Amino acid sequence: MYICKTSIKIILVKNRLLFILTIFIFCCFVKGNAQYIRFGIQAGAGIASAFNYYPKNNDLKDDPEMKLHNSPILSYSSNLYISYPLNDVYSIAVEPGLIRKGFSNQFFDGYDELYNRNFLYYFQLPVLLEFKFDRPITLSIGPEFGYLLSAKLKEKYDTELMDLMHYYRKNRVDLGLQGGGFYSFSENFDFGLKIGFSFTNLDKFYLGDTEGYMLTEIRRKALYINAFTRYKF
Repeated sequence: MYICKTSIKIILVKNRLLFILTIFIFCCFVKGNAQYIRFGIQAGAGIASAFNYYPKNNDLKDDPEMKLHNSPILSYSSNLYISYPLNDVYSIAVEPGLIRKGFSNQFFDGYDELYNRNFLYYFQLPVLLEFKFDRPITLSIGPEFGYLLSAKLKEKYDTELMDLMHYYRKNRVDLGLQGGGFYSFSENFDFGLKIGFSFTNLDKFYLGDTEGYMLTEIRRKALYINAFTRYKF
């Protein structure tokens, strides 16, 4: 028990150090260019889910009895906003922050039909190219880097959350793509929408028959859609 608590404390310390280091790097970057940079804070909410990728085409992915489809859960995020203009049209923006991703699904364990929700909490770092499409409208796209901080499982008839970090320990680093846009109501206030999906796997598993023969391989990848509001200083 002592070893388990010590390991958890070490992980928490590493996560905090990672967040502090990221903020420090950004501060060093903007120190000499503060007069050109816009800072802000933003908060968002929406839905998150996962899609199943089949490396080998298989008829089972369309079989309704397999019940392999994932369902969405509530997603939310909070981020800092730092934007550096390249010219009158293009800007580079970074949005370090925290986001909840995850998914829910139903499956049959041989006896009962089970329903659970996976809550995955990430430190995220989108690096976006912003394009001023029109005076109040700006579009953005770019890579998104993430690091899994916490993973919890909520079963339908269980009131307590179960820790899932041991399951995702080999897939903590997330690399994806984020795109979206926002409408500027004023110099300081924006409202927008962002969509992100992962290239890396949340997990990889196999489905087999009762004789142990592998039927198909499935790789699960994360996605989310969030609406957000932003205040710029």
